[in-house]
Amino acid sequence: MVAKTGEMTKTKIEKAKADSGYFSKEDFRYSKEKGIDLYMPDQMKSKEEQEERENKIGKHDRRNFTYDEQDNKIICPENKILFFKGIDKTRGPKYICKDCERCPA
Repeated sequence: MVAKTGEMTKTKIEKAKADSGYFSKEDFRYSKEKGIDLYMPDQMKSKEEQEERENKIGKHDRRNFTYDEQDNKIICPENKILFFKGIDKTRGPKYICKDCERCPA
């Protein structure tokens, strides 16, 4: 959305804002790369905050996974290791685990 707006208006965008219905990781990444100040609420953050307040976080929620930055791996709540596989264009980093087929989640 941010890139398209710049192309359509043929102007250099320095700041952008949008409502939460337009939030995308692509806009976030693009804005960061281009040095654009982006003001956009994150719907997932609000939902996650409400779940935390109401103590409704499931065992296999992503917030219960631990990222090991040094080895670029993730430890799941079942204490299994997920190894970096690559980067998905829309979803970002992708991790896999040999034991996931037998996972109770």
